[in-house]
Amino acid sequence: MHRLLRKSVLLVGVLVLIISVVAFAEVVWQRGSLNYITNEHPSIFHYEGYGQCNSSVPDAGEFFLRVAIRYRIDGVSDTGYLWTPNSAGNTVSVSKTFYDSLNPFAPVTEFYYDVESTNK
Repeated sequence: MHRLLRKSVLLVGVLVLIISVVAFAEVVWQRGSLNYITNEHPSIFHYEGYGQCNSSVPDAGEFFLRVAIRYRIDGVSDTGYLWTPNSAGNTVSVSKTFYDSLNPFAPVTEFYYDVESTNK
């Protein structure tokens, strides 16, 4: 029984270490090379959102004026939409580091984004 308990504790410890080291990164929206939004999860307790755009280069006839990112935990925390300034032909960006709960029973962290363009 004592040996089984030690193996179980060791297994749980290894799983926690693996989960805390594995990073998650995702490009959630991209149009061309200058217009994109990413959501990264580099550790188990925080996220990093990033968005950028440039209205000087059209993509399929569409000019991207500004982008926004948002993190939300229902009933707990909400950043609201964080917009870039109007790009006016320049590359502009917005970023946000958002801290998650370590409680496994807490509500899920949600990531949203929005894009404002000439054809939207």
